[in-house]
Amino acid sequence: ATSTRFDLRLILTRLGFDYGARVRYVVFTVPERQLFTRNFEREHPVPAGVLSKQVKDLEFPFLDEAHRTVYVDAFGNKVGEG
Repeated sequence: ATSTRFDLRLILTRLGFDYGARVRYVVFTVPERQLFTRNFEREHPVPAGVLSKQVKDLEFPFLDEAHRTVYVDAFGNKVGEG
């Protein structure tokens, strides 16, 4: 799921915690310019205004929100873990 805001992530995260699941976040760190380029190249792009709002409203996850957080760069390489 794409959850760029804390309140939206919390819904799924709490559900996982409530069921005793090990919750893992995979956070993709892609430069903003590349987000728009990739979006433009998609078969069904997200409207630019929607994508701009998501970027503006982004609330980067804190490490303590999940049991484990993995960071992945724009090329799919794991660049960090916590």
